[in-house]
Amino acid sequence: MTSTLDLPKITGHTRRSALLTSLLLALAGAVWTVVPSWMPFTGLAERHVNALLPAHLIGAPLVLLGLAGAAAILWSHRLPQRALSGVAILELAFLTTVYQGPGTMSALGYVLALSLPAVLFTLLVLVAVRMPGWRWPVLLIVGAAVAAGVLTGLLSASNIGGMYRFVGTMADMAPFALSALLILAATVSWGALLGARHPGPVRRMTAAVVRNRRWITVAAAACALPYTLLRFLWLTPFHVEDLLDLPGSPESLDLAVKLWGLSIGAACLVGGVLILGLIRPWGELFPRWFPGYAGRPVPVALAAVPALIAAGAMLVESPPLLVLAFQDPPQSLIRVLLFPFPVWGPLLALAAWGYVGHRIGKPPARTGVGA
Repeated sequence: MTSTLDLPKITGHTRRSALLTSLLLALAGAVWTVVPSWMPFTGLAERHVNALLPAHLIGAPLVLLGLAGAAAILWSHRLPQRALSGVAILELAFLTTVYQGPGTMSALGYVLALSLPAVLFTLLVLVAVRMPGWRWPVLLIVGAAVAAGVLTGLLSASNIGGMYRFVGTMADMAPFALSALLILAATVSWGALLGARHPGPVRRMTAAVVRNRRWITVAAAACALPYTLLRFLWLTPFHVEDLLDLPGSPESLDLAVKLWGLSIGAACLVGGVLILGLIRPWGELFPRWFPGYAGRPVPVALAAVPALIAAGAMLVESPPLLVLAFQDPPQSLIRVLLFPFPVWGPLLALAAWGYVGHRIGKPPARTGVGA
């Protein structure tokens, strides 16, 4: 299909998003400048800016960056036509280099893994209550999973308690995760605004992406499989770490840590399934078991924004991963295969782009029953 993007409408959305994230960046930078001890980019979470400025000044450039971006948006009608594009390029240059570093993707994975049990429980209850035909299959699947966990010892009370105690030790990551998400959100917003201000190339590229979005999305979803397989093999005698002589053999790990690793693997699998939603009917219309919204269109931003933020996290972590791949082969090359961010990031960004182009070019009609 040919995409007919409403670029003025998209530009309005991206302007508001870039304005909001710029103001939040300025606020965060001001707080970190006034109270340096609140600055989360320390230790293993250091950004590239740590090598350029002392810790108490790391927030100052964000104040200038955020205020300059907000001013450019608010007074863009008084500036030369290309001025806002120039500011967007400047914002992107700083946000994708100076304020990036290791751990961003890990933080996103931990957030998804922590929320996974509650999300899955809610989904299973909704399906069982609103779709009677699936009630017994859901109960059987849950029962089999619980029985397997009990028989293997993974779901013992001590392991579950140990896992959550282990998770509790990572509570200090919350400020870092939120800050990293804010920087990624600002990066995506400014990138989208820059693209929306160049309608000709964007329309042509969008048409090409929409035509190929199915295989792009399937390929992006498949990138979740290596890490998922790595973690699920912990349930078997065959461990990739032992077979390939990699560090971190699961044999030396506490069962509670294993359970947490399996949770991250499951979160990665769920992420792959959600990526497939970008080309499935339930990614356009809420399923019939979804209370209150059955058959209604899924807001485009609800699917596209998380995908673009995840893609941004993968892209900014790709350069150091590629550098590492050539420093200590073959183990480092295997790490790239298990975490294929240099491929996964672009594919996921294109999949989200294709989803937006498809949805805006052909909005789904409400059916009343969902997909």
